[in-house]
Amino acid sequence: MERGPVVPSSGVLRPVSPEAARITGGFWATRQAANTGGTLPHAHAWMDRLGWTGHPEIETALVEWYRVTGERRYLEQARLFVARRGHRSLPEHEFGWGYFNDDVPMGAADVLHGHAVRALYLASGAVDVAVETGDGDLLDAVVRQFDRTLARRTYLTGGMGSRHQDESFGADFVLRARRGPATMRVWLPATPS
Repeated sequence: MERGPVVPSSGVLRPVSPEAARITGGFWATRQAANTGGTLPHAHAWMDRLGWTGHPEIETALVEWYRVTGERRYLEQARLFVARRGHRSLPEHEFGWGYFNDDVPMGAADVLHGHAVRALYLASGAVDVAVETGDGDLLDAVVRQFDRTLARRTYLTGGMGSRHQDESFGADFVLRARRGPATMRVWLPATPS
């Protein structure tokens, strides 16, 4: 796969600027968020050419920028990234399209699947997009997937991702005891107020 800008870390690190703006109301944090967001067209051009990076972390950051700045372009870009999932747009991976959640559209899946951490980031981004756009169908789909995953693919400790080889979710009720879960992330869907 071709390498491009380091977009995954933008999803993890860049919500810090919008959060700082919310907490402090400071000019610097708001300006930093705007400046950081201004670099996105270069990353977007690369992702448009490739499809996307396969690391669904930027969607949540884009929604956070929208929430702070009110600029719809951030929300629309996040919506597009979520909508692109599930159409086999990325080159096939040794673990299959499911590894990158590129095998089934987000709204059509019955359960979280593929790489556990990526699936949880994508679900979080999809919930953010659904809440901000008022897309009840997408929100219902993600909540349905999470409920089934929680009931059938989650360790009692909250760990998710039972397959060691590709750090992915296993089949329903397949939770290996010898090898711990690939991820210990716990994700709870947001609910609109």
